[in-house]
Amino acid sequence: MNSNPAILTDILGYDGGDVEFEKVTNNLDDHDVDDGVEVIFNYYRKHGFPHYTIREDEKHQHMRKMQRFDTDTIFKDNKIIQTMHGLRLAWTYFPHFWEVQCGNATRTPMETFLDDDKFKSVIKKCWRWCSTQFAGEEGIDKNRFRENRFRQSLKI
Repeated sequence: MNSNPAILTDILGYDGGDVEFEKVTNNLDDHDVDDGVEVIFNYYRKHGFPHYTIREDEKHQHMRKMQRFDTDTIFKDNKIIQTMHGLRLAWTYFPHFWEVQCGNATRTPMETFLDDDKFKSVIKKCWRWCSTQFAGEEGIDKNRFRENRFRQSLKI
């Protein structure tokens, strides 16, 4: 795909803010943190909360994985242990879970998202983590703003 912002916006009709968001989130080191936080903030204010999404073909793929899953592996000493199987699929059917206050949290992730100052603080925290702490698998860019980490940060 062409990465020239002028071509993407002027000729192909892409939104300039969306192009800037992609540019910033795909290379954190090349951007000032405060400017980048504003770009990311504006993007999510325009597009809304970053709910989990899944394509129809992925739904079927996840269902097949769950059907093949060996349920005997979740028992240890006669107790059920935690597994992450099917979570992405499940969360797409329960978007309201972001409005539930859990544990010792003083607010819900949605309340944090809707509070401009707190939301910008979460973006900045996630930016720092993605640019300094992320120890991704080999071959995965370590200098990108990751939406999954962002969603996790909203829960804290």
